[in-house]
Amino acid sequence: MQQIIECPLDFDSLPAKWEELPLPVLYRRSLKAAVGDLPFIIGHLGATDEVLAFTQNGGWQKINNLLPLLYRLVGWLFREFKVWIRRLGDFTKLLKYKKLDEFAAAISEFVEKWERDETEWRNA
Repeated sequence: MQQIIECPLDFDSLPAKWEELPLPVLYRRSLKAAVGDLPFIIGHLGATDEVLAFTQNGGWQKINNLLPLLYRLVGWLFREFKVWIRRLGDFTKLLKYKKLDEFAAAISEFVEKWERDETEWRNA
């Protein structure tokens, strides 16, 4: 999560393709892994200060900007997206249970958006 937050990219003006990101190949691989593993990491961590800080520091918006690029990578998120998004949705339920409604709402907003966006990405 820290890697996503501290990534030196200008997330508001990303290129059209993942391979064109102005980052070294190793950093791109690491960033891709961080996004892909995120639902599993937060599921393991639970509602910790680190997850809450990620939310407060715009981590979900950064992922939102990266997802269209990542989704287009054949074989990666394309096949795993349903599980990936379901785990994030499950995490929002945990946040609601712990009375962290503000954080649950912030993440749920992105989860719902990504579920809608997937159809567009799949057809692109």
